[in-house]
Amino acid sequence: MTIRFNVLAGSESGIVKGIDTTNNGIYVIHKPAETYTDAVTLLEWSLANNEIDYMQAFIATKKNNILRLKFADESIQQIGTINRSSPLRGLAYLDEDRFVTCSENGVLSIDRITKESLVSEIEANAGPDISRLRINPFNRTFFGTGGKENDLKIWSIAELMKNEKTKNKSVIFQAKNVRPNTVRLRMPVWVTDFQFIDERNRCLVVTGHHQIRLYDPQSNARRPVNEIEFEQYPIMSIALLHSSNNGHFIVGNTQGEMAQFDIKRLSSSAIVHKYKGVIGSIRSIDTHPTLPLIASASIDQYVRIHNADTYQQVSKFYLKSRLTSVLFSPHSISNREEQQEKNVETINKEIENDEVWSQFKRKLTKESSDKSSSKRFSFVFNHFHNLYAYSSTFSHITSDGNITMVDIGNKASSPRRAIAEAIVKFPNSDTYQSYFNVTTKKGDARLCSKIAGILAAKRTSDLIPLCHQLPLSHIDIEYEHRHEENEVLVRCICSTNYQTGVEMEAIVGATIAAVTIYDMCKALSKSIEIRNIRLIEKIGGKSSIPLK
Repeated sequence: MTIRFNVLAGSESGIVKGIDTTNNGIYVIHKPAETYTDAVTLLEWSLANNEIDYMQAFIATKKNNILRLKFADESIQQIGTINRSSPLRGLAYLDEDRFVTCSENGVLSIDRITKESLVSEIEANAGPDISRLRINPFNRTFFGTGGKENDLKIWSIAELMKNEKTKNKSVIFQAKNVRPNTVRLRMPVWVTDFQFIDERNRCLVVTGHHQIRLYDPQSNARRPVNEIEFEQYPIMSIALLHSSNNGHFIVGNTQGEMAQFDIKRLSSSAIVHKYKGVIGSIRSIDTHPTLPLIASASIDQYVRIHNADTYQQVSKFYLKSRLTSVLFSPHSISNREEQQEKNVETINKEIENDEVWSQFKRKLTKESSDKSSSKRFSFVFNHFHNLYAYSSTFSHITSDGNITMVDIGNKASSPRRAIAEAIVKFPNSDTYQSYFNVTTKKGDARLCSKIAGILAAKRTSDLIPLCHQLPLSHIDIEYEHRHEENEVLVRCICSTNYQTGVEMEAIVGATIAAVTIYDMCKALSKSIEIRNIRLIEKIGGKSSIPLK
């Protein structure tokens, strides 16, 4: 049996790739029919009880589809879909084809695979805004959950499975928030990730407020027994080191800062080493089960492999998509005399933004040693200046690379019209109904949104530097309510009789109207999303865009 890869990476495009760290090979393991429609959110091993062969992994997507990957033949099997109104934030394989899962809105369940579909055996509520569920790998009868204003809870699977009456007993430990600070202000709670460190359910927690905390359920305290801070940015991922570095762990934050810590020195100088070379937010970290190796996936589209003993970067792999998750397997890959073709996949139509980002990243890497903020700004400006300055297709850029406001003085006035739209997506039906039935704390979201959108369209030239002031003859904000999808389509229509078009006014009006709905409803949920802002019609001028 030949296994071609030992690192697995998932991306926002929905593509799963395998990496051969020995021969520098990259292989497409799974590619959806349509990319960028169902991002990979979780990669988890199929490990139950004492199983240690790492021959199966499970993949969860943003639409809560669950897939099974078999390493032996690289086959992908879709098991089913977990019916939730928000994406999964954790998945752990138990045994006998059972999972424990938890979605962002707090719906927690134990699901069984039955005839290639998923059936929920029992459900519970873990509380709102869940960020992560993880099982204790040292004692797989316990798992934990945590999120925003939803502190660490440790659950007993045995108690959860008994019956409905014992659900309130299934939480064996619930963390208590730390004491108020020196000016008596309450400290906010934001658990982003955590790892169990032993069979006693001791747990390391990292937060969005750059704290690292150690909890011990067997102590008398529900507050952390040790706590330190790491830099000044949200910590997004944590992983335990194995082999000779037992007792050490790795964390990574939204600024690409990754560091190794010693659990035994958590209350003092705990940092063992701070790694270099990562650009952009670290989305996921995993460590080799037996060797001192670290795999990190970051938003700059690279997977990096570091040696935890020497602190050196061993290799890095460019995967052409923004990454979300990574797994490190113990499979050894033999050296091949003729290295298999790297990047065997050919993704003909990568998102254009990915290519712009990759150019940005490559240039930034060369100049990363310069820490001056003025030079950073100069780099960004000069990069895009050089990229676009001499293109005749950009009307706001002259032939010598300077920006300019287009002179429309010699153009004749003519009727112009534009329509733009944006979608406000509510996380669940309860939040949507509160908006629709005007039961939000601030009042009528639609009325306020309409006024804001009209005012914004009239002030577009104050927001966009090179836009002309237009005598708008008509502005209207329309709403299309999609009850089944829990979303609102906001449409802005602008008209004028002038020398230039009103596309920007329509786009700004639709955007601000959508943002105002978020502001009016944010007390109900912070998970409301604004999507698909786009121009759908343009009439008048040199070119027209028919209604989409």
